[in-house]
Amino acid sequence: MTRIEASRPLRTPRWAAKAATTFSVAPVFHTARVPLIQAVVGDPPATYLELLDLGRARKQSLLDLTAFLKNETAYFTAPASTRFHLCVEGGLVQHSVNVATVLLGMREALAPDIDAESCVIAGLFHDLGKAGTPGNAYYLPTNDRQDRSVRFVVNPELVHMDVATRSLFLLAQHVPLSDEEAQAIRYHDGQYIAENRSVAHRECRLTRLLQYADNWAAGTLE
Repeated sequence: MTRIEASRPLRTPRWAAKAATTFSVAPVFHTARVPLIQAVVGDPPATYLELLDLGRARKQSLLDLTAFLKNETAYFTAPASTRFHLCVEGGLVQHSVNVATVLLGMREALAPDIDAESCVIAGLFHDLGKAGTPGNAYYLPTNDRQDRSVRFVVNPELVHMDVATRSLFLLAQHVPLSDEEAQAIRYHDGQYIAENRSVAHRECRLTRLLQYADNWAAGTLE
């Protein structure tokens, strides 16, 4: 099976050191562009399961969701993008773990009163839409002769909706969400997306933290 190689030891800045004592997954506040988890593609990584342990109030719902994702979708095998960050098998769950871990560290440093479970859910499943739907992967491998940097394309057979909307559509069928969690997931791309202008300057704190955690993970770690 394809494996995601482990990285060299992580470097954690002093301001994030306290965050490392609050959850079992060490925060990944560093700048090395290397893969960060080791797992057999298709299985939930150990770091994903450790993060799931923080979902105390909705733990069973999250476990049921995980079983659904493993058995019926491409969440644990899909890439994170077509040609940019982590465009490899298993890249989506790796990116999701990175975002959730960074988000928890930011929460501890900036807004410790935000529920850790909310950070786990928003971080792990903000891009759930990239898993596609049961039996229909969102990303399909391609051999683009004109642009060999493009390794995957979006499945044209899927009913069109943006990734964030599909993420909410899938997640809400399995896990009850707060208003703040729903806003964070739907608008996690921030003002990079024209459709998100309606929420400008009205973002809740979780939304703002998720936007930056996603940007940091994709732009710096991966």
